[in-house]
Amino acid sequence: MLLKKMKIIIVAVTMLLCNFVHAQGSTEQAVKKQYISTEIIKADNNEPVIEMGMFIKMHAQQLIDDSLIADTRDGLPMYTIVDSSLYSSGLLETFLQSRKGDSIIGIIPTDSLQYKSHIPLAQNAKFFKTTIKIEEVFKDENSYKKDYDTELELVKLNEEKEKNTKKISEEKIIADYLNKQNIKTVKTKNGVFVQIIKKGSGKPTVKGQKLKVKYTGKTFSGEAFDSNIDPKFGHPEPFEFTIGEGNTIPGWEEGMLLFNEGGKGTLYIPSNMAYWKQGAGEDIKPYENLIFDIEILPASIKKIISPLEKRK
Repeated sequence: MLLKKMKIIIVAVTMLLCNFVHAQGSTEQAVKKQYISTEIIKADNNEPVIEMGMFIKMHAQQLIDDSLIADTRDGLPMYTIVDSSLYSSGLLETFLQSRKGDSIIGIIPTDSLQYKSHIPLAQNAKFFKTTIKIEEVFKDENSYKKDYDTELELVKLNEEKEKNTKKISEEKIIADYLNKQNIKTVKTKNGVFVQIIKKGSGKPTVKGQKLKVKYTGKTFSGEAFDSNIDPKFGHPEPFEFTIGEGNTIPGWEEGMLLFNEGGKGTLYIPSNMAYWKQGAGEDIKPYENLIFDIEILPASIKKIISPLEKRK
């Protein structure tokens, strides 16, 4: 359930953990030496110091210069074991000086990053700043795994609650838009609005069916972000996928089932059935509702085998 921001921060924190070199002195001196400047902000408590082999639960916040790009408090905490085989001596030393409640701040000059090219926002920035807050320390693997399972369930519950709340408002926004434009649609059970221009004279679409689709994707402002019809996007071949295999957004999976082969229409998809809070690239923002003009071309059938059938 890790979204675009979570993917960014995993890459970023992984770089921090892999490149951490303990440096003394100011940030300016650290930059001149191409080192990482580190600092431990001590919590006011009497917790024991972390020892080798313990498991750490932590949250991380990532900034590029002064811009916040990710925060794990949006989702699942990070977990790691304190092990000399995983970290440089500098970061290991930093962990072994820390306690539950402490924060570790690392500042990396972007020019010294080994994987700078993996993070577009870092290209013209000066500093990469990560703050790690040690939330909990576990002495054994079972305790850490139990905590992880609890946090994962909490994330899932919060995600579902947010989706349900957002679903109501997004469906209203789309319905108002369609009413204003006088567009007649059919609404699926999960809130995809489908305008059927041509039902299609071929076989009804079903789960397990392999489809070839011509499409143009747009935002509700009318701006096209992708198409295999418009030659300016450079990929004229039909998009091919199998319904039910999860290889495309849920709004497509559900909307296509209202057509036959040869069908043509438009899908009005709320963000929770599209790219949700992570968005996609620069053109599809988080929580963006989308429009797809589609035409279904004939293709072959691929049967989905149920778990019960697989056991036979």
